[in-house]
Amino acid sequence: MKKIIDELKKIKKDELDERTFFEEVLTIMKKIDPEKFNSETAEYLREVLKEIGCKNAKEWLKEKKENGEKVETSMGMGEACSIGSIVAAESIVSQFLSDNENAIFAISKMNDGGNYSWLQTWLRNSKKLARENKGNEKLFIPYYKVAKQALMNWGNEQSNYSPIPEEEADKIIKNSSFEEINSQVGAKKSMDYAIKGILEYLDFEEPMKETEEELLANAIYKNPNDSLLSFYKSEYIDKKGIDTDDLIISTLSAVHDGWVKDNSKKFFAREKNINTYQ
Repeated sequence: MKKIIDELKKIKKDELDERTFFEEVLTIMKKIDPEKFNSETAEYLREVLKEIGCKNAKEWLKEKKENGEKVETSMGMGEACSIGSIVAAESIVSQFLSDNENAIFAISKMNDGGNYSWLQTWLRNSKKLARENKGNEKLFIPYYKVAKQALMNWGNEQSNYSPIPEEEADKIIKNSSFEEINSQVGAKKSMDYAIKGILEYLDFEEPMKETEEELLANAIYKNPNDSLLSFYKSEYIDKKGIDTDDLIISTLSAVHDGWVKDNSKKFFAREKNINTYQ
Protein backbone atom coordinates (compact mmCIF):
# COMPACT_ATOMS: atom_id res chain seq x y z
CA MET A 1 0.00 0.00 0.00
CA LYS A 2 2.91 2.35 0.74
CA LYS A 3 4.15 2.03 -2.84
CA ILE A 4 0.70 2.94 -4.15
CA ILE A 5 0.46 5.93 -1.83
CA ASP A 6 3.91 7.13 -2.95
CA GLU A 7 2.86 6.83 -6.61
CA LEU A 8 -0.30 8.84 -5.97
CA LYS A 9 1.67 11.59 -4.21
CA LYS A 10 3.79 12.06 -7.34
CA ILE A 11 0.76 13.08 -9.41
CA LYS A 12 0.78 16.83 -10.13
CA LYS A 13 -2.77 17.87 -10.90
CA ASP A 14 -1.81 21.40 -11.96
CA GLU A 15 0.30 19.99 -14.80
CA LEU A 16 -2.42 17.71 -16.20
CA ASP A 17 -5.75 18.09 -17.92
CA GLU A 18 -8.68 16.62 -16.01
CA ARG A 19 -8.96 13.39 -18.01
CA THR A 20 -5.25 12.57 -17.69
CA PHE A 21 -5.42 13.31 -13.96
CA PHE A 22 -8.23 10.79 -13.42
CA GLU A 23 -6.50 8.24 -15.65
CA GLU A 24 -3.32 8.45 -13.58
CA VAL A 25 -5.20 8.24 -10.27
CA LEU A 26 -7.33 5.24 -11.28
CA THR A 27 -4.48 3.41 -13.00
CA ILE A 28 -2.60 3.47 -9.71
CA MET A 29 -5.63 2.69 -7.55
CA LYS A 30 -6.54 -0.44 -9.52
CA LYS A 31 -3.36 -2.00 -8.09
CA ILE A 32 -4.79 -1.95 -4.55
CA ASP A 33 -5.18 -5.44 -3.09
CA PRO A 34 -8.70 -5.77 -1.55
CA GLU A 35 -7.37 -8.32 0.95
CA LYS A 36 -5.00 -5.73 2.43
CA PHE A 37 -7.42 -2.82 2.37
CA ASN A 38 -9.04 -1.93 5.72
CA SER A 39 -10.37 1.05 7.67
CA GLU A 40 -6.89 2.31 8.47
CA THR A 41 -5.66 2.20 4.87
CA ALA A 42 -8.98 3.63 3.65
CA GLU A 43 -8.53 6.66 5.89
CA TYR A 44 -4.93 7.11 4.79
CA LEU A 45 -5.91 6.82 1.12
CA ARG A 46 -8.68 9.39 1.57
CA GLU A 47 -6.24 11.96 2.97
CA VAL A 48 -3.78 11.39 0.12
CA LEU A 49 -6.52 11.71 -2.54
CA LYS A 50 -7.55 15.04 -1.02
CA GLU A 51 -3.91 16.11 -0.87
CA ILE A 52 -3.40 15.60 -4.62
CA GLY A 53 -6.60 17.49 -5.49
CA CYS A 54 -9.43 14.93 -5.67
CA LYS A 55 -12.87 16.19 -4.65
CA ASN A 56 -16.04 14.43 -3.60
CA ALA A 57 -18.94 14.52 -6.04
CA LYS A 58 -20.72 17.43 -4.33
CA GLU A 59 -17.60 19.64 -4.33
CA TRP A 60 -16.73 18.66 -7.89
CA LEU A 61 -20.20 19.46 -9.24
CA LYS A 62 -20.24 22.77 -7.36
CA GLU A 63 -16.92 23.77 -8.93
CA LYS A 64 -18.18 22.81 -12.39
CA LYS A 65 -21.31 24.90 -11.91
CA GLU A 66 -19.29 27.91 -10.70
CA ASN A 67 -17.11 27.62 -13.80
CA GLY A 68 -20.16 27.53 -16.06
CA GLU A 69 -19.47 23.95 -17.20
CA LYS A 70 -22.39 21.67 -18.01
CA VAL A 71 -22.21 18.13 -16.58
CA GLU A 72 -24.30 15.20 -17.82
CA THR A 73 -25.43 13.32 -14.71
CA SER A 74 -28.46 11.41 -16.01
CA MET A 75 -26.52 8.39 -17.35
CA GLY A 76 -26.15 5.17 -15.42
CA MET A 77 -22.67 4.21 -14.23
CA GLY A 78 -22.27 1.44 -16.80
CA GLU A 79 -23.15 3.74 -19.69
CA ALA A 80 -20.94 6.54 -18.37
CA CYS A 81 -17.97 4.16 -18.13
CA SER A 82 -18.64 2.79 -21.60
CA ILE A 83 -18.11 6.22 -23.16
CA GLY A 84 -15.24 7.25 -20.88
CA SER A 85 -17.26 10.01 -19.19
CA ILE A 86 -15.37 12.13 -16.66
CA VAL A 87 -18.47 11.89 -14.44
CA ALA A 88 -17.88 8.14 -14.09
CA ALA A 89 -14.25 8.65 -13.04
CA GLU A 90 -15.29 11.25 -10.48
CA SER A 91 -17.97 8.88 -9.14
CA ILE A 92 -15.41 6.11 -8.65
CA VAL A 93 -12.94 8.40 -6.88
CA SER A 94 -15.71 10.01 -4.82
CA GLN A 95 -16.52 6.68 -3.17
CA PHE A 96 -13.08 6.69 -1.58
CA LEU A 97 -13.61 10.20 -0.24
CA SER A 98 -16.72 9.31 1.75
CA ASP A 99 -16.53 6.94 4.74
CA ASN A 100 -14.31 3.89 5.30
CA GLU A 101 -17.16 1.44 4.75
CA ASN A 102 -17.91 2.86 1.29
CA ALA A 103 -14.21 2.85 0.40
CA ILE A 104 -13.78 -0.80 1.41
CA PHE A 105 -16.88 -1.78 -0.56
CA ALA A 106 -15.63 0.16 -3.58
CA ILE A 107 -12.25 -1.60 -3.49
CA SER A 108 -13.93 -5.00 -3.27
CA LYS A 109 -15.99 -4.22 -6.39
CA MET A 110 -13.54 -2.01 -8.27
CA ASN A 111 -12.03 -4.79 -10.35
CA ASP A 112 -14.91 -7.21 -9.96
CA GLY A 113 -15.44 -8.75 -13.37
CA GLY A 114 -11.83 -8.27 -14.45
CA ASN A 115 -11.63 -6.48 -17.79
CA TYR A 116 -15.39 -5.87 -17.65
CA SER A 117 -15.34 -3.97 -14.36
CA TRP A 118 -16.40 -0.33 -14.26
CA LEU A 119 -12.87 0.85 -13.53
CA GLN A 120 -11.27 -1.19 -16.30
CA THR A 121 -14.05 -0.22 -18.73
CA TRP A 122 -13.64 3.48 -17.95
CA LEU A 123 -9.86 3.41 -18.31
CA ARG A 124 -10.05 1.53 -21.61
CA ASN A 125 -12.64 3.88 -23.13
CA SER A 126 -11.09 7.03 -21.72
CA LYS A 127 -7.76 6.23 -23.36
CA LYS A 128 -9.52 5.39 -26.61
CA LEU A 129 -11.33 8.74 -26.48
CA ALA A 130 -8.07 10.55 -25.77
CA ARG A 131 -6.45 8.93 -28.82
CA GLU A 132 -9.36 9.92 -31.04
CA ASN A 133 -9.30 13.52 -29.80
CA LYS A 134 -5.53 13.89 -29.71
CA GLY A 135 -4.65 17.50 -30.47
CA ASN A 136 -8.17 18.86 -30.03
CA GLU A 137 -7.57 19.79 -26.39
CA LYS A 138 -4.90 22.28 -27.48
CA LEU A 139 -7.59 24.36 -29.14
CA PHE A 140 -9.01 25.15 -25.67
CA ILE A 141 -5.73 26.24 -24.08
CA PRO A 142 -5.45 30.06 -23.85
CA TYR A 143 -2.00 30.26 -25.47
CA TYR A 144 -3.08 28.21 -28.49
CA LYS A 145 -6.27 30.27 -28.86
CA VAL A 146 -4.07 33.34 -29.24
CA ALA A 147 -1.70 31.49 -31.60
CA LYS A 148 -4.59 30.32 -33.76
CA GLN A 149 -5.97 33.85 -34.04
CA ALA A 150 -2.51 35.14 -34.94
CA LEU A 151 -2.24 32.59 -37.75
CA MET A 152 -5.69 33.57 -39.03
CA ASN A 153 -4.82 37.28 -38.88
CA TRP A 154 -1.21 37.37 -40.01
CA GLY A 155 -0.33 33.92 -41.38
CA ASN A 156 3.20 32.51 -41.25
CA GLU A 157 6.27 32.17 -43.44
CA GLN A 158 4.72 29.27 -45.39
CA SER A 159 1.69 31.40 -46.29
CA ASN A 160 3.91 34.40 -47.15
CA TYR A 161 2.34 36.08 -44.13
CA SER A 162 -1.11 36.03 -45.66
CA PRO A 163 -4.07 35.14 -43.38
CA ILE A 164 -4.63 31.41 -42.94
CA PRO A 165 -8.16 29.87 -43.02
CA GLU A 166 -9.48 28.63 -39.67
CA GLU A 167 -9.46 24.95 -40.68
CA GLU A 168 -5.81 25.15 -41.70
CA ALA A 169 -4.91 27.07 -38.53
CA ASP A 170 -6.56 24.29 -36.46
CA LYS A 171 -4.41 21.69 -38.23
CA ILE A 172 -1.23 23.65 -37.51
CA ILE A 173 -2.12 23.96 -33.82
CA LYS A 174 -3.03 20.26 -33.48
CA ASN A 175 -0.01 18.86 -35.31
CA SER A 176 2.79 21.20 -34.25
CA SER A 177 4.87 21.36 -31.09
CA PHE A 178 4.81 24.38 -28.80
CA GLU A 179 8.23 25.45 -30.11
CA GLU A 180 7.16 25.14 -33.75
CA ILE A 181 4.01 27.19 -33.18
CA ASN A 182 5.78 29.86 -31.16
CA SER A 183 8.41 30.24 -33.89
CA GLN A 184 5.57 31.11 -36.26
CA VAL A 185 3.56 33.48 -34.07
CA GLY A 186 6.05 34.64 -31.40
CA ALA A 187 3.33 35.02 -28.77
CA LYS A 188 5.07 33.61 -25.69
CA LYS A 189 7.13 36.65 -24.74
CA SER A 190 4.13 38.97 -24.87
CA MET A 191 2.04 36.53 -22.83
CA ASP A 192 4.84 36.16 -20.27
CA TYR A 193 4.83 39.93 -19.83
CA ALA A 194 1.02 39.86 -19.55
CA ILE A 195 1.23 37.27 -16.75
CA LYS A 196 3.74 39.42 -14.88
CA GLY A 197 1.54 42.48 -15.42
CA ILE A 198 -1.51 40.73 -13.96
CA LEU A 199 0.40 39.59 -10.87
CA GLU A 200 1.97 43.04 -10.41
CA TYR A 201 -1.47 44.63 -10.50
CA LEU A 202 -2.87 42.11 -8.00
CA ASP A 203 0.07 43.04 -5.77
CA PHE A 204 1.38 39.57 -4.91
CA GLU A 205 4.54 39.49 -2.81
CA GLU A 206 7.35 36.93 -2.77
CA PRO A 207 7.40 33.97 -2.32
CA MET A 208 3.67 33.81 -3.16
CA LYS A 209 4.23 35.83 -6.33
CA GLU A 210 6.61 33.24 -7.76
CA THR A 211 4.18 30.41 -6.98
CA GLU A 212 1.24 32.27 -8.51
CA GLU A 213 3.26 33.06 -11.62
CA GLU A 214 4.02 29.37 -12.10
CA LEU A 215 0.36 28.38 -11.60
CA LEU A 216 -0.98 31.10 -13.90
CA ALA A 217 1.55 30.24 -16.61
CA ASN A 218 0.52 26.60 -16.39
CA ALA A 219 -3.14 27.56 -16.81
CA ILE A 220 -2.36 29.70 -19.85
CA TYR A 221 0.17 27.49 -21.64
CA LYS A 222 -0.75 23.92 -20.79
CA ASN A 223 -4.14 23.16 -19.32
CA PRO A 224 -7.41 23.26 -21.29
CA ASN A 225 -9.53 22.54 -18.20
CA ASP A 226 -7.78 24.62 -15.60
CA SER A 227 -10.19 26.41 -13.25
CA LEU A 228 -7.50 28.82 -12.05
CA LEU A 229 -8.59 31.55 -14.46
CA SER A 230 -12.16 31.31 -13.16
CA PHE A 231 -10.79 31.35 -9.61
CA TYR A 232 -8.88 34.58 -10.33
CA LYS A 233 -12.05 36.15 -11.66
CA SER A 234 -14.19 35.14 -8.68
CA GLU A 235 -11.62 35.72 -5.92
CA TYR A 236 -9.74 38.78 -7.12
CA ILE A 237 -11.93 40.59 -9.61
CA ASP A 238 -15.47 39.93 -8.34
CA LYS A 239 -14.97 39.58 -4.57
CA LYS A 240 -12.28 42.26 -4.18
CA GLY A 241 -13.91 44.67 -6.58
CA ILE A 242 -10.94 44.91 -8.93
CA ASP A 243 -11.48 47.51 -11.65
CA THR A 244 -11.27 45.43 -14.84
CA ASP A 245 -10.49 48.50 -16.96
CA ASP A 246 -7.48 49.30 -14.77
CA LEU A 247 -6.37 45.67 -14.86
CA ILE A 248 -6.57 45.58 -18.67
CA ILE A 249 -4.65 48.85 -19.04
CA SER A 250 -2.01 47.69 -16.55
CA THR A 251 -1.60 44.39 -18.40
CA LEU A 252 -1.35 46.10 -21.80
CA SER A 253 1.26 48.48 -20.36
CA ALA A 254 3.27 45.51 -19.11
CA VAL A 255 3.16 43.91 -22.57
CA HIS A 256 4.23 47.17 -24.23
CA ASP A 257 7.04 47.79 -21.71
CA GLY A 258 8.25 44.26 -22.31
CA TRP A 259 8.23 44.81 -26.06
CA VAL A 260 10.24 48.02 -25.65
CA LYS A 261 12.74 46.19 -23.45
CA ASP A 262 13.24 43.49 -26.10
CA ASN A 263 13.17 45.88 -29.06
CA SER A 264 14.78 49.06 -27.75
CA LYS A 265 16.57 49.89 -31.03
CA LYS A 266 13.31 49.80 -32.98
CA PHE A 267 11.52 51.79 -30.29
CA PHE A 268 14.09 54.57 -30.01
CA ALA A 269 14.27 54.84 -33.79
CA ARG A 270 10.56 55.67 -33.92
CA GLU A 271 11.22 59.40 -34.51
CA LYS A 272 12.57 58.47 -37.92
CA ASN A 273 9.47 56.46 -38.69
CA ILE A 274 6.63 56.64 -36.21
CA ASN A 275 5.29 53.26 -37.37
CA THR A 276 8.57 51.36 -37.19
CA TYR A 277 7.89 49.59 -33.91
CA GLN A 278 4.20 48.89 -34.41
